[in-house]
Amino acid sequence: MNKGFQVGWWLITLTVFIIFGISAIGISWEGQYLPSVILECTIIIPILIGIWYAKKYEKNTKEILGIKKFPIKLLVPALLLTAGAQYFITYITLPIQSLLIIMFGAETATSQMIAPQTVIEFIGAFITLCIVAPIVEEILCRGILIKLFERYGTFVALVSSSLAFAILHFEARSIIQLIFVGGLFGIFRLYTNSVLITIIMHSFNNFLSLCQLMLLDGNSFSSLTIVLMLLALLFPLVLFFTFKKWRMYFDYVRTRYEKTGFSVGALICVIVFFGYSMILFLTRLINGDCLNDLYLLIGR
Repeated sequence: MNKGFQVGWWLITLTVFIIFGISAIGISWEGQYLPSVILECTIIIPILIGIWYAKKYEKNTKEILGIKKFPIKLLVPALLLTAGAQYFITYITLPIQSLLIIMFGAETATSQMIAPQTVIEFIGAFITLCIVAPIVEEILCRGILIKLFERYGTFVALVSSSLAFAILHFEARSIIQLIFVGGLFGIFRLYTNSVLITIIMHSFNNFLSLCQLMLLDGNSFSSLTIVLMLLALLFPLVLFFTFKKWRMYFDYVRTRYEKTGFSVGALICVIVFFGYSMILFLTRLINGDCLNDLYLLIGR
């Protein structure tokens, strides 16, 4: 009865172990673009398994992948919401964000990336962050996973796919932003029944991060940062009018009541993520990095 839920989490478990396997053989992707492409391409393995499962049991590969057209009028509000989402969730969870910075540091995977200095480097960064990553991550998380989880209810589909999306990034520092943005992408996926719009949203989000990386150059703020902060303030308003004005385009998801059951795969993913995060926290605590970040936050 709950085979789809189990398969979805085992696909994530497989992806998690592939990531750790790559790390074990000495390939580091932090701060570099070519290894990041290699890492992202490994997600094709669980995607292919998910497609095989869809063909064998779901009998509707196109439906589960979500390769469909979407109302083009939704694109502008979708991009505006994407631009303001991360700063918005950061603002409303500021005390928790401060704690996460103290525990895990201010650096994220994006900020650790080396800002492109040449046209060739920019092309490599663009291909990695704005093409490869959005396509494979969205097909897996908002394509295959969210459809496997949808039969257990809209809430389960959104939370499970967003949590899986966050776990795959292994960023405890950004866990809240990742879940929130993943949920936003998931909403557009469910209501448009298309993964194409979430690929565009994801690509746009990464492009903005890439632009910030290039514009900051050691400074705390850039003109782009200020614009994104203003969009964050407008986020609730844009969200309200988006769903109010374009509700005619939304296909309301049927509520299902199938039980998910207990997932060993989900438990493994959570344990691995928690264990990895605790090791990072304890390492920073022993080295005194947590106290340094605490002093910096108090000083500000």
